[in-house]
Amino acid sequence: MKKLIRYLLNITLFIIALFIIFSIIVITEGYMSYGSFEPSGHKVFNMIALIISLIFSLIIIKNINNSKLWVNLFKHKTLDIESKLNDLFASFKEIPNEQKIVFALRVLISGLFLLSAFAKLYPTPMYGITKVFEEGQLIPMGFSENIAPYFSRLIIGAELFLAITILFNNYLKKLILPLSILMISMFSIHLISQLFGNSENCGCFGDLIPMTPLEALIKNIVTLIILAFIYKSSEDIIGKMSNLLILFLSISTIMFAWLPVSSQSKSAGSSFITYVENEEFVNLEEEKILCFFDAGCEHCQHAARSLDSLSNLSENFPLVHIIFSDTEEDKIPDFFEVAGKEYNHQIMPFANYDTDEIDSYMEITFPDYDNPVVIYYKGNKQIRLYDGTGNNKFNPEDLKIILENR
Repeated sequence: MKKLIRYLLNITLFIIALFIIFSIIVITEGYMSYGSFEPSGHKVFNMIALIISLIFSLIIIKNINNSKLWVNLFKHKTLDIESKLNDLFASFKEIPNEQKIVFALRVLISGLFLLSAFAKLYPTPMYGITKVFEEGQLIPMGFSENIAPYFSRLIIGAELFLAITILFNNYLKKLILPLSILMISMFSIHLISQLFGNSENCGCFGDLIPMTPLEALIKNIVTLIILAFIYKSSEDIIGKMSNLLILFLSISTIMFAWLPVSSQSKSAGSSFITYVENEEFVNLEEEKILCFFDAGCEHCQHAARSLDSLSNLSENFPLVHIIFSDTEEDKIPDFFEVAGKEYNHQIMPFANYDTDEIDSYMEITFPDYDNPVVIYYKGNKQIRLYDGTGNNKFNPEDLKIILENR
């Protein structure tokens, strides 16, 4: 009878854990991708989320069954539920207050690692990991553009790994806590170098929670103090290293399968034309300007406004075509009000990784180009490409000179 009750409880707890973890993952992904708490319905992502949920649920059930409280609970002769609950609470009360505090801090650090990992995938996984984390943090740290995509996925995988393993005692003091301290220390050194720059967001929590380097450094110092306290107060139980290796390899495999590293080379200017739906613009052998804008992007609005001002200075100003992403489609009318003129335009999905074709805004522009993208052509030959807000940003005076000398 005891075994039957134990099996039923295990099955019930497993289903509950599976449902809660899966719901949290898919709802979080839906919010990060679309700003809504409704699941995206992405089949591949749901399958990966289910696998992650199964792994976490099995780990939870395994540790519950191996816990002293659980074992002692089912060694009792009586099966009175009320008495067993009382025994459970009594056993919990016997745990020293210091250990309760230590475990609460471990839960806090686990949540911090989880938040850091998921925040780096905001607002969409590919954008967050490439534009915010790789270009905003890893490349400035000295990683090459070829290595950064691999290292970014390993870092996020490591954060997920540490978020799970820090809750258990297996190699806690010999491996898990030292790795946690090492990772946070490395990024803290980078944050110190950022203190003397003009960075407004260190990228630690991506665009989800913007933090200045100083704020992030203070957060890291507090985290290191907590980790040091946990290290001093925790027990280290040497279990199976193979379990840790399997968990880390599983998480890493899922990361690279979910966010594959792009092998496509930097797009040639002429290839952008192939994504234009307006045949008149595509076939035009004269001068023309192709733009990639987000309707809510202020830099894009200013670029469009500058194009309108330049067009008023020239009778034969090149034909302009704009490709918008659908992230802020409702703001397109306001965009043209700021621009001063409505241009030929089309709307493209921001990200679509369900197919092998390159058919979304993200796949065309990221990670090589940043908004706003303005390309000047003669026929289908690229003459000048502007992008981003750095040294290669759109310069109306530069384009004016080019147009005057044509």
